[in-house]
Amino acid sequence: MIKKILGKGIAIDSIWLTVAKLMTSLISIVTSKVLAVEFSLTDYGTYSQGLLIVTTATSLSILGLTDGANLFFNGYKDEEQRQKNVNTVFCIQTVVGTLCAGIIAISSGVLTYYFNNPALTGVYAYIMFMPMLTNFVCMYQVLFVSIGKAKSIAVRNLFVSTIKLAAVVFAALVTKDIITVFIITLISDIAQVLYFSIIFGKSTFWINPFKIDKSKIKEILIFCLPLSVSILTNSLNRDIDKYAISFFTDTESLAIYTNAAKVLPFDMITTSFATVMVPIITKFVVNNQYEKSQNLYKQYLNFSYTTTWMIAFGAVVCSKELMLILYDEKYLTGLGIFIVYILVDMIRFANVSLILTAKRKTKELMVYSIVTLALNFVLNIIFFKLFGLIGPAIATLVVTFGMNCVMLLRGSQIIHSKITQIIDFKDMLKLIVQMLVAAAVAIVIKHFCSSAELNYIITFVLSYGTYAVIIGLLNFKKVLRLFKEINKVKAE
Repeated sequence: MIKKILGKGIAIDSIWLTVAKLMTSLISIVTSKVLAVEFSLTDYGTYSQGLLIVTTATSLSILGLTDGANLFFNGYKDEEQRQKNVNTVFCIQTVVGTLCAGIIAISSGVLTYYFNNPALTGVYAYIMFMPMLTNFVCMYQVLFVSIGKAKSIAVRNLFVSTIKLAAVVFAALVTKDIITVFIITLISDIAQVLYFSIIFGKSTFWINPFKIDKSKIKEILIFCLPLSVSILTNSLNRDIDKYAISFFTDTESLAIYTNAAKVLPFDMITTSFATVMVPIITKFVVNNQYEKSQNLYKQYLNFSYTTTWMIAFGAVVCSKELMLILYDEKYLTGLGIFIVYILVDMIRFANVSLILTAKRKTKELMVYSIVTLALNFVLNIIFFKLFGLIGPAIATLVVTFGMNCVMLLRGSQIIHSKITQIIDFKDMLKLIVQMLVAAAVAIVIKHFCSSAELNYIITFVLSYGTYAVIIGLLNFKKVLRLFKEINKVKAE
C-alpha cells in the first residue's frame, strides 16, 4: 500500500528500518524496565560496566572497517575485485577482533580494579568476543544496504531485540543472575553473524576471510586507520562520562547515570534514512556530483531536525513521567541527567561525518575527534567538581554541540555549499516557536493532572499526547513533502 502511494526509493527502504526500529525500541524499553525493576542498582551497575567494556572494545577493534566495507564494495564495479576487497576487510577484522578478545582477558584484573567491582570477574568470559561479533554485524549491515536488502536488517534487529528481552526476563524470573543476560547475548551474536553470512552468500557472494587480496591490505588500512582513531575517540566521547562516574563514584551511581544517559529512539526515523543514504551519498561525492549531494543532504538535514525535535522536545516537558515509565522510582535522582541527554539527542540530528567520510577526509575526522576527546576529558573532570553527578552530562552536551557545528560547516564546504544553503535557519526558528507553544499547552495539562492526583502514566499520555497532536498537525504537510522529495532518489 505504501509503495502504491509513494512509489519506490530510499525513503521507502528506510520505512522498513524505521518500523523495525520502532518495534525494537519498544522491546528495548520493556527490557530496560525489567532490568531496572527486577535487579538492584549494584546488579544493573555490573551489567552497565560489562556493556561499557564491550562498547569501548568494539570501537577500538573496528578500525574504520565498516566504512572500509562500504567504500571498497561500492567503489568498484568488477565483481571479482569486490569480493576480494570484502574478503580482505573481513580478514583484517578477524585478526584484530581475536587480538582484542585476548587483551580483554589479559586486562581483566586491571578492569576489575578500576571499576572496583569484584562481580565483574564472572563477566569477561562472555564479553571478550562480543566486540568482534558486533563489528561483523555492522560490516554486513553496510553490505546489505548496498545490495538493497534493508528489510533483512529490519528482521535481524527485531529478532535480536526479542532475544535480548527473553534473556532479561529469564534472568530476572528464573536464574536471578545478571550474567545470564551476557550468556544469551553472546549466543544471539553468534547466530546473527551466521544468519547474515548465509543470506549474503546466497544473494551476492560468500565471504571468505582466507581468500584475500594482499595487495589491498595497505590501501584499506591507509583509508581505515585514521578513521579508526575517529571512531574510537567518538566512542570514548560518548562513554567518557561513564568512565568518569565510575572513577569518582560507585557502581550504584553508575547504574543511575547509565539509565538516565541512555540514548532514546527520538531519531529512529532519521537514523534509518541515514543508513540507507550512506552508500548513495558516497557515490555522489566520489563522482563529484555536488549538486545532487547538496540537495539530498539538505533534505535529509531538514527532515532530521524536524522529526527528531518534534518527538524529543515533548519528552523534555514530560521528563519525570517518562522516566518513571521507562525505569523505576529509584532512578529519579538522575532526572536532570535524563533531561540533558534528551537535549544531546536533539543535537545529534545530523550524520555530520557522512560527507567527510565519503570524500576520504578520514585524517581530518581523526583530528576533530582527538580535539573533542581532549576537551571532553577536561570538561568532565571540571564539571563533575562543579556540578556533581550531572556535570559529565553537561560536558557531553557542550562538546557535542560544538563538534556538530564544526562538522556541519566542513561538510557544507566539501560539497561546495554554505551552511545557510543546507540548513534553513528561518524554518528551524519557526519549528522552535511551534514546539514552545505546544509545550506550554502540555504543561497546563500536566498541572491539571497533578491537581487531580492522576497516575503518572495517565498524566504522560494526556500531556505528551496533547503536545504530539498540536506539533504533528502543524508539521504534517512539511514532513510528508520532505519524505516524498527524498524518496525520489533512487539507489542505483
